[in-house]
Amino acid sequence: MNSGRLDKFIFGLYLLCVITLTNSIFLTQIGYFGALLLLLYKWISEKRNPFQKSGLELPFLLFIIAEILSTIFSVDPAQAAHTLIKRFMIIPLLYVTIYVASDEKRVKLIVKVFLGAAFLTAAVYLVASFQHYIEHLYSLETKGPSTFQYVMTAGGLLSVISVFFFSFFINEKLPIIKKILLGFALLIILIALAGSFTRAAWLGTAAGIAIALLLRKQWIFLVSGLVLIILYVFLNPKVSSITEYEIASDSLKFIRSINTEGRVSQLKADGEFIVAADYDNGLLVLKKGEIISGLKTEKPVVTINKWRDDVYYSTTLNKTFFFFSLKDISHPRYLTEYIPKYQIKNGIPVDSLFYIFGSKGEVTILRNPSAPVIYAEHNLNIDLTSVTIERNFMACFSGTSNELLVFSIKNNFPDKIIYRAKAPFEQARVSSNDSTLAFWTGEKFRAWRIKGDKLTEFSVPPRIENISGVQFDSTGFWGLTFDKRICRIIFRGENLEVSVNYKSNKKISGFLVDKNLLYTYYSHKDRITSIVDPYHSTNIQRLNQWKTGWRIFKANPIFGVGDIDMNNIYLQYRAPYDTETYGHLHNNYVHVLAILGGFGFLVFIYLMFTIFILDLKIYNRLKNIPFASSVALGTIGAFIAFLVSGLAEWNFGDQEIATMLWFATGLNIALYKLYKKDKNAG
Repeated sequence: MNSGRLDKFIFGLYLLCVITLTNSIFLTQIGYFGALLLLLYKWISEKRNPFQKSGLELPFLLFIIAEILSTIFSVDPAQAAHTLIKRFMIIPLLYVTIYVASDEKRVKLIVKVFLGAAFLTAAVYLVASFQHYIEHLYSLETKGPSTFQYVMTAGGLLSVISVFFFSFFINEKLPIIKKILLGFALLIILIALAGSFTRAAWLGTAAGIAIALLLRKQWIFLVSGLVLIILYVFLNPKVSSITEYEIASDSLKFIRSINTEGRVSQLKADGEFIVAADYDNGLLVLKKGEIISGLKTEKPVVTINKWRDDVYYSTTLNKTFFFFSLKDISHPRYLTEYIPKYQIKNGIPVDSLFYIFGSKGEVTILRNPSAPVIYAEHNLNIDLTSVTIERNFMACFSGTSNELLVFSIKNNFPDKIIYRAKAPFEQARVSSNDSTLAFWTGEKFRAWRIKGDKLTEFSVPPRIENISGVQFDSTGFWGLTFDKRICRIIFRGENLEVSVNYKSNKKISGFLVDKNLLYTYYSHKDRITSIVDPYHSTNIQRLNQWKTGWRIFKANPIFGVGDIDMNNIYLQYRAPYDTETYGHLHNNYVHVLAILGGFGFLVFIYLMFTIFILDLKIYNRLKNIPFASSVALGTIGAFIAFLVSGLAEWNFGDQEIATMLWFATGLNIALYKLYKKDKNAG
């Protein structure tokens, strides 16, 4: 094969890599490795090295040495060696890019193909986000869709794309029509980024855009953006309130609203008083519209329920159970806490026993409400998404196998499966009361009456298909819909019938019906401002991960534990209250400390610093050259976005993100080499 034809094959494979950078790692790798292998063949056949120096050879070499040393001293050398090969194999993409981007015409084609394919990917993701929204999956999952990749990866890629489009938008002098089209494309991508619901990507994008404005000296836009952010935070304060209504035959009569200082997350009625889980502030006891007492907990509580007598229990975000006595409601008394050894899904009292269910099917049964002790333990060996239990049956939904399962109960334990059905959902909920079972998703609602081993399904009217929560009683149940209606549903033989349908003019997170009174509660803290919220669930998880990562580093300070999956090692170093385990630590810098130790961390920082200085140097040299300056601005902005997102995500270990990093860096260096070549020729 002659050299010209070989180059065309290399370029074609490379374009396949570029087109699929944002949507298919499999095709990306086919294009990249195909081009790399042909380049190696070219080197051998022509006896001439086609690869040019990038200026990053020393930090790359030191990084590979750090990986090798950590592999030698790793707790799992085989797995670390496998990861080392993956890290090493992706770096040559930078050099392939420098070779392929050999002239200005090719560079412009590569950039246009990349941006065009990225825009189409973002547009498809936007459609998926809309579908995610109308199916109420943002409420059920609290995350965006995983259309092409895992949602964190999708957010990271959309962040890079956003910064590149923004850089072209503010930097290029274009005819007004092209400017409008470019602005429209940027808007679509930013909306898709918002749809990812990924805060680390949002933070990174903001940093990338800020550095682009800073380098362009766009002070007005920079200051305006800062003012808008401050106004946004000011105009979206934390809200937490409980509203009390009297239930009339065809309407709700407003009685009062009660504001709480924390964030109310659940209510429980008990005769003359109401108990609230107030997240930030622990337990609150309310009577006749006033908060009469409370009990501050060490960790944020998200639920409140009654076991029996005067004993209540709450769960926390760290999966701890707190048990309280409300014998004297003016002085709630802490009894004890129980921390399971696994990630819990639910805790449910049945008579004198208390069932705790884990995410992998673990079952622990406690007895003695005042001082709980283990009565028995069991394992269902099922991944549980949602679970409920009564005296005569247990029901669970597994989002892993997409199945709804109902078990009979024998000697207080789940026994045989009496019902099994495929449920094509990732998220769903189950709830029950004596002989009735309800199952719902964002768009479907089903209910059964259970007698012995027989299930009789109710006919469900369409009006209640978008139920988001239920509360049972003897003749039916109350339901809260995703469009914030409160419905009274009664049993009519084998049918469910909507008897009343109230529409609230207030926002509702949940509700409680007690006799002729309805209590709704609403709490909200904006997702953007939640980035700095110490009580936010994922923030707490990340803090736990970083603390665990620091303990791992202190135990392995020089070369770390090796570049391995962290699940097993995490189990050894996590805190007693942390019942979850993680494959990575959601922070580039903490994760590198843990896996590569102090030596590897210093090398990693040196590598990142060298790339930044190189990108900055290239931009300063190219800032007056149309198109090239936009690529350089986009590259340094995207790199800053990557670094900042890496404060809350292990994006350097994400194959798709790492591939994008080496592609963008290589393209930037290629442009700089072309500039120097033209300058020398001139």
